[in-house]
Amino acid sequence: MAARAAANASRLGVTRSTLLSLFPEALGLTVEQRQIDRTELYTADEAFFTGTAAEVTPILSIDRRPVGDGTMGPLTAKVRDAYFRAVRDGSAPHPEWRRPVWV
Repeated sequence: MAARAAANASRLGVTRSTLLSLFPEALGLTVEQRQIDRTELYTADEAFFTGTAAEVTPILSIDRRPVGDGTMGPLTAKVRDAYFRAVRDGSAPHPEWRRPVWV
C-alpha cells in the first residue's frame, strides 16, 4: 500500500490521518508514504480518494484508463468498511474519534 508522502500531499486531513492509523490496526497493512509516479497509477490494481466529503471513494479510471478492472476492488472495499466502522459504529476502536453533535 502506498500513500502520497506528507510533503507531496496537497492537504493533510483528518480522513487521511484516520486511515493511516487504521491500515495497520484494522487491516494489517503497511503503508509506505512516498511520492507516487503517474505511471504507477496507470498500472495500479486499485486506487481511492479520501477526504471529508469523499470519505473513501474508489477511483475507477485515470486519464480514461481503467484502474484494475474498472470497479471498486476488494482492498478499497475493506478500507472503506474499516473507515465507516471507525467513524460510525459505537463499538469500533477509537471512540475518541467520534463526538456527538447536538443541533
